[in-house]
Amino acid sequence: MRPFIHRLASRLGISGNVRNSRRGVEVQLHGTGAALEQFYHSLRQEPPPAAAIDSFDWQWQIRDPRQSPPAPGFFIDSSSIGGADQGQSTCPAPLPDLALCDNCRDEFNDPANRRYQYPFISCCDCGPRWSMITALPYDRSRTTMSRFPLCRQCQREYDDPDDRRFHAESIACPECGPQLNYVAAQSPNSAAGLASNSPPPLEQAVAALRAGQIIAVQGIGGFHLMVRAADLSAVQRLRIRKQRPHKPLAVMFGGLAQVAGWCELSDQERSWLTHPAAPIVLLKKLAGCDPRQIIAPANDHLGALLGYTPLHQRLLDGLGEPLVATSANRSGEPIETHPQQAMTRLAGIADGWLFHDRSIVHAQEDSVIRVGGHDQLPPQILRLGRGLAPLRLPLPEGPPVDPIIALGGHLKCAPALATGSQLVVTAPIDDLSSQAAVERFADSVADLRQRFAGGAEARMLVTDLHPEYATTLWAGQQVSKWAGLQPPVLQQVQHHHAHVAAVMVEHGLQGSVCGLAWDGSGLGSDGDLWGGEALVCDLQHSRRRVTLRRFPLPGGEAALREPAQILWGLLQRQLVGGQISDAEMLQLTGLSSEKHQLLLQMVKRGVNCPWSTSTGRLFDGVAALLRLVDSCSFEGQAALALQQQAESAHNSGEQAGVVAFMAEQAEMERSSASPAGGLQVIDWWPLLAGLISAVRQHEQSQPLALGFHHALADIALRMATICGQSRVVLAGGCFQNRLLLKLVSERLQRAGFEPYYPQRLPANDGVLAVGQLAVARVGMYGANTKQPLAQPAFLEQEL
Repeated sequence: MRPFIHRLASRLGISGNVRNSRRGVEVQLHGTGAALEQFYHSLRQEPPPAAAIDSFDWQWQIRDPRQSPPAPGFFIDSSSIGGADQGQSTCPAPLPDLALCDNCRDEFNDPANRRYQYPFISCCDCGPRWSMITALPYDRSRTTMSRFPLCRQCQREYDDPDDRRFHAESIACPECGPQLNYVAAQSPNSAAGLASNSPPPLEQAVAALRAGQIIAVQGIGGFHLMVRAADLSAVQRLRIRKQRPHKPLAVMFGGLAQVAGWCELSDQERSWLTHPAAPIVLLKKLAGCDPRQIIAPANDHLGALLGYTPLHQRLLDGLGEPLVATSANRSGEPIETHPQQAMTRLAGIADGWLFHDRSIVHAQEDSVIRVGGHDQLPPQILRLGRGLAPLRLPLPEGPPVDPIIALGGHLKCAPALATGSQLVVTAPIDDLSSQAAVERFADSVADLRQRFAGGAEARMLVTDLHPEYATTLWAGQQVSKWAGLQPPVLQQVQHHHAHVAAVMVEHGLQGSVCGLAWDGSGLGSDGDLWGGEALVCDLQHSRRRVTLRRFPLPGGEAALREPAQILWGLLQRQLVGGQISDAEMLQLTGLSSEKHQLLLQMVKRGVNCPWSTSTGRLFDGVAALLRLVDSCSFEGQAALALQQQAESAHNSGEQAGVVAFMAEQAEMERSSASPAGGLQVIDWWPLLAGLISAVRQHEQSQPLALGFHHALADIALRMATICGQSRVVLAGGCFQNRLLLKLVSERLQRAGFEPYYPQRLPANDGVLAVGQLAVARVGMYGANTKQPLAQPAFLEQEL
C-alpha cells in the first residue's frame, strides 16, 4: 500500500509522507483541495490489486498562509511501533500471503531476466507476508527476510519509487535471497542438495516425483506432501502412509488449461483459481478424470488449486502434469512448518524433502471455497486459510474494548482477538486432540496478543461450555497459574449461540433474530449434545425455541465413526415401543446381535451414552439407512455421501415426485410438534419412517437423499415460523451443504423471511471464536443495539 500511495501522491503533485503503524497505514498530505480530493477518490476507487481497505479516518485542515510551506516531495517514513499507537482503537491490518502475480510470472519465465526460474521471486503485489511476519508494523526488519541482506541491485529496486519492488519487503534474487535444499529419506542427515556432485535440489525433487516417490515440499504456510496425480499407485501409497483412506485430496495444477482437462470450469471458478488468495476451489469432475476414484473417492467434486508460488510453478513445469498436494502432517497433528521437524515427524511418510531457508512464522493451510453452479448463491468459504486469513472484521456498535481473546472449539479451532472496535480471526487448527496441536494453538493465542494487541494482556478469555474441549482446559490452566496482578475473566458462551452470533457479526446484524443452528454437536445448557436448534437471540441473550427430538448416541464420540450405530440410536425409541422388532433393527442397521445387545445395555445404564438433537447425526443415520457408508474415517464423511446422492438427483431433475412424497411426511412432522415447557420439539420420526418404507420397497437412494434434504428445508421453515422473527440466520456446519443451504434459503425467502448465512467466514466451528467474542463483548460492556431483543410471549413466561 505504501508504494502505491507514494506513486499516487507524487503523480498528483502532493507532498507529505506515508508510514506503517500498528493501526494501519498513516498518511500526511499537503496539496490543493482538488489534488487531495482526487487522491481520496483514486484510493477509494482504484486501490492496489490485493489491497483491502476496511476504513478511512480523514482529518482535513486548511494551512495558515503565515506558516512555512511544507517540504516538497513525498516520502515513505520509518514505521511507528510505539508512542501514541499503544492507545490504538483498532487492531492492525492483517497482511495475507499472496500468490505469484502475472508480472513476476513473466519475469520468472524470461531467460533474460536475472530472476529467471528463481523460486522466491516476488514484488509488492505478491509473495509471502503473514507467514513471515515476526512483528508489526510490517517492515523487512520485522520479517524472516531480515536475515537476507539485499544485494546492490535489489537495494536499488527497493529504493526506487518507480520500481514495482519499491519497499517490497519480500524482495530477493538468486544472489542475496533464500535458497533451496533437497534431502532424500535414505540420507536424512546429509544436505544432498548442496553437495557439489549432486544435481540441483529442484531437479532431484522432480526426478523423485517422476519415480513415484512422495515428496514433502515447503511452501508459504507449511509443507505439502506431493505425488504425481496420474500415478495412482503413488497416490494410494500416500493414503496408506498418511492413514487417510477416504478423505478427498487436493490437486495442484500448472495452469487453467490443465484444470479444464480434469474439471468443469465456470467464469467465477476461473476467477477464484487465479485470485491472489489462490484457494483450493471445489470443482465438478469431468468423466474419467479420477480413475478408480482414488483422489476424491465417492465424490463428484475435486479440490483444485493452481501453483501459487514460483517453487510450485517450477515443480509443475518440470513435470508437465498436475500433483496431488495435501497437508504434510501425521493424522491428527498440525501441518509441518520447520524442515528439521518435518524430516523427523514425516519419516516413513515422505521419501524426500524439498525445503528452503526462509523460516515460516505462521502456519497456514490452504483456503478452501466452493462456488455454485446455477444455484445463485455466493461462494462459500469452507476453510479460512492462507491468502484469506487472518481476517479482520468490525465489531458491532459499542464502546472500544480492551483485548478479549476467544478460543473457539475443539475442532477447526481458530482463536480470535477483539481490541478497540475490531476483531481478527486466525486460520484454524483442524483438531486439538494431539499435544503438538495444543502447542500450536497456544502459540497462535500468544501471537494474537503480540501482533494485534501490542502484547497487552487479555482482560477476558472466552471458551465453549464443553468442559473437555482442549480450549476450555487450556483457559483454566492459564488462570490457575496466572502470575500477574489480575487474571483474565473466564467467560463461557454456548456453542450454538456463538455460531449464530458469528453470522450476525459478519452481516452487521443487531437486535433479535431467529438462529437455525444445525451442526454435528455442541454442548447445550441442559447437558445434551445439541445440533438441531432454533434460537431466538441477539448478541446478549439466547433462548432455545425449537429443537429436534432427542435420541441416544451410544458410544458418544466413537459413534461418529460408525453411522449404523447412530441409526440404531435413532430407531431405539421405536424398538422400546414395539414398533420395530430386534430382527428388524438388525436388518436396518446391519449390526451384529452382539453389538445390538451391547448398545441396549449402554442406553439402559446410561454409560457413555449422551443424548443428542443433532441434525448432523441425523444425516449420518440416514446415510447408514441408505447403505452409503459402512464406517467413517474423516469428519462429515457420511453426510457428504448423502449430499452427493441428493445433488445428483437434483441436477438430473428427479425432484418432482420425491418432493410430493416428502411433503406428506413434512405435514405429518408438523402435526407432531408439541410444546414442552415453552420449547417446541419437532419429531423427525415420520420422515425416517417414510424413508424406511421406501428402502423396504427398494427405492433408489438418490431421490430418497434429495427428499430428505427437502424435508429438512420444510422443518427449517417450520422452525422459523414458530420463532416469529423476520431475519433468520443459518449457522453451523450443516449449512456447508450447498444444496441444503439453497433449499432452506429459497423456502424462507418465498415465505417472506430474510435469510443470512456465512459468506466471508466458514459455517463450521472455525467461526466459534468470532461469535464468542461478540457475545462476551456485549456481556462485558453492556448491550448497545439499535433494536431491543423482541420478547415473544413464550419468552416472557419463561423469564
